[in-house]
Amino acid sequence: IRVQPGGLRGAFTQARPGDVLLLAPGVYRGTFRPPSGQPGRPIALVGAGGGEAILDGQGESAVVSASGLHDVIFENLTVRNAKWGIAVNEGARITLRRCTVTDVDYGFVAQRNGRKQQHIFIADCVFRGRSKWPRSEGIENRRGIQFGGTGHVICHNRISHFADAVDTYPAYPCAAIDIYRNEISECTDDGIEMDYSEHNTRCFENRLTNVYQGISVQPVHGGPVYVLRNAML
Repeated sequence: IRVQPGGLRGAFTQARPGDVLLLAPGVYRGTFRPPSGQPGRPIALVGAGGGEAILDGQGESAVVSASGLHDVIFENLTVRNAKWGIAVNEGARITLRRCTVTDVDYGFVAQRNGRKQQHIFIADCVFRGRSKWPRSEGIENRRGIQFGGTGHVICHNRISHFADAVDTYPAYPCAAIDIYRNEISECTDDGIEMDYSEHNTRCFENRLTNVYQGISVQPVHGGPVYVLRNAML
């Protein structure tokens, strides 16, 4: 399904599991709730290329606000200009790939019911928040990526200018999570916060530069939690 600026909500009403929505370059303004796909048949929102496909929240609460969203792929999109970039509490089987999320307080969040929040994959994305470095406002609430649940992978992302770049969240269960090979900088609290995670969460081969605190594991419930081969500069 080919989509032009102004036509995204109409495309959502037509989309069926397995469909790909190709977004033409331009600015798509407002708050959006994509439809869910089905296991093995996701709905994909993909920038068509030839220029940026920009979802602009116009300074409102959220750009993508879709509690319970499942089986959806976001690819090659720019998400900007709201408090929340992508909020998918109770979401499952969500992929965010080669996207830019900028000018937000929270980049991607899935914070509510850990039993429902499963298999979130975020890779090759850029997240840039609104926090200023060096730290001047004390402890801020801004978060790049924050989630509870199980089976998540956060890798190969560039994350900067939040309080915490990546957070595990006490939405239980909070386990079986991999955070690796991310480039993190200019964060005014923790680069990576593994607080409140339970067991088999792994943080490895990340590089953290200019962060107030590097990697936090206080408290961890049960364990084991693995922190290895990270560079903190």
